[in-house]
Amino acid sequence: MKKGVLVFMAFLAMAAMVGPGTVEAEKIHKWRFQSLFQPTHIIQTDTLPRFIERVKKATEGQLVIELYSGGELVPTRELSDAVARGMIEMALTAGVYCAGKIPVGNIQGGLEMLPYVYGSIDDIKKLHYDLGWDEIMRKGYAEHNIHYPGGILYGPSTFWSKKPRKTIADLKGFKVRSYGYIAKSFTKLAASPVFMPQSEVYTALATGTIDGAGTAAEIYDSGKFYEVCPYFYSPPVSPGGFDEIFINMKAWQKLPARIQKIVQEEIRETSDYHWKRIMELQEAMYAKFDKWGTKKIVFSGEDVAKWREVALGFLPELAAKGKDVEKAAEVLENYLRSRD
Repeated sequence: MKKGVLVFMAFLAMAAMVGPGTVEAEKIHKWRFQSLFQPTHIIQTDTLPRFIERVKKATEGQLVIELYSGGELVPTRELSDAVARGMIEMALTAGVYCAGKIPVGNIQGGLEMLPYVYGSIDDIKKLHYDLGWDEIMRKGYAEHNIHYPGGILYGPSTFWSKKPRKTIADLKGFKVRSYGYIAKSFTKLAASPVFMPQSEVYTALATGTIDGAGTAAEIYDSGKFYEVCPYFYSPPVSPGGFDEIFINMKAWQKLPARIQKIVQEEIRETSDYHWKRIMELQEAMYAKFDKWGTKKIVFSGEDVAKWREVALGFLPELAAKGKDVEKAAEVLENYLRSRD
């Protein structure tokens, strides 16, 4: 009897030393992570696999993430719903896809994409990291059962065409594949923007359905658009921005604080890494222009200023999308006044 009591007391002592958090700390969390990108994109072949491996190593195998490409589990347009409902735990998407049902999506899908408003990617980073955009977005997405830990930088966006458009006056009637408020600005400049999945754009250009297309600049190379569009436009319509990481709120809350901190830190590190890789790809692409016969058309400062004025005209419309967007728009206006 005495021996049994001693054994039981020893067990209690060991449990006290281990502590109540150990069971949770040792739990392995398995997440499904779908991106909006196709499997051949560098973010799928390099950036996100690297992120997943770093997280696994830093958490000592406690957070295991399985990566899926665009459309593999759910349609890209439904990623926000899939995360909110817990169908998947994590997604890399863009606010432009959910802005119609989640107002705060209009920060990334609207304010961030306004053409020629930002001087460089540093403006975008400052608004997110230092002036409160990330916090506004975090609170706004939380209302929809989504945790927003931050985003992954994407590179400058521009467009290309089959025939030259040397000034913004030449954009009249231009049938261009575009999206969001970049497309809206094209409309204001008398162009005729259309939206279609990236996978359909090359054929649409080759068959003459559209006259040009716009997206991230490096896709001009990876998508072989130089074969059908020899005119490439500069300066970029946008210096870049953030694609957004969405995490199901319940899945996030199940993580120990230590692992949450690791995920947050690794997202920031991955964003910087991806930006560097994109810049390397773009420099390599520009070096091929002569071989491809690509002509770079540079819009005048006057034309850029006119396009910027058109873009800023959308601020009242965006601010009316909701209290979060209104607050973010106010932050942007104050920043532009202090900067300019």
